[in-house]
Amino acid sequence: MHDLAPLIWPGEYLRLPYSRIGHTWQYALARRADAIIAVSEATRQDVIGRLGIPEERVHVVPEAVDDAFAPPPRDEGRALARDRFGVASRYVLYVGQFDARKNVRGLLRAFARAADRDRELRLVVVGDLGKLAHYLHDALAHERVPTDRVVLTGFVDDQTLAALYAGAEALLHAALLEGFGLTALESLAAGTPVVGYAGGAVAEVVGDAGLLVRSGDEEALAGALCRILDDHALRASLASRARSRAAAFSWDHAAQQTLAVYREVAGV
Repeated sequence: MHDLAPLIWPGEYLRLPYSRIGHTWQYALARRADAIIAVSEATRQDVIGRLGIPEERVHVVPEAVDDAFAPPPRDEGRALARDRFGVASRYVLYVGQFDARKNVRGLLRAFARAADRDRELRLVVVGDLGKLAHYLHDALAHERVPTDRVVLTGFVDDQTLAALYAGAEALLHAALLEGFGLTALESLAAGTPVVGYAGGAVAEVVGDAGLLVRSGDEEALAGALCRILDDHALRASLASRARSRAAAFSWDHAAQQTLAVYREVAGV
């Protein structure tokens, strides 16, 4: 299981009948399963606490970055941002969807505060501008943010994404809940530190390779972003730990852990 966001925000995720029915069946099956695999300890605790499943039946198998993920050097990432998207100055990056738990409004407010201090700073937003993009457009329309310095790329291919990670000053991660935090891990794999909320599993992923603050504390989030932008030695220190932190997660290890769960259930 990835997360239990539908139980935490039912008004957002269980409004439609098919969604309510589907998740009801999913949670019923989980309660009957001999074992549950959660992608993080945070999700494991939610499964135990919210679904009432005995802790010995819930196992953690973390995700990892795809082996094909190959970020270029930082200067090449910045060159791509300039040539493809017109971003010629420093930028912070957001990658992901725009639904309620991603907290796009909080993300924009943190960027706006940093942008007040650095008139050249840009926010590059990478994500499919499909059915969930109304959350983003609504936030851009109502928050005090310099929209001329927000660059929406839409969906990009893996090579472009890896380059954008590599060229960024930081990944800005304002989500209120993450079952795992794959974009944070991808950022670390590119050598780029993460600034964000420690909610959900993000702290498990980032470790000491980023600046994380208490979930929902917008002032602290903005302060952390300004700090990493202003303190080049701090950013360099975090970046030096990023790739080794990402290397601690691998799909080979995940496969071994998954096989161990299967063997336990099968009694072999």
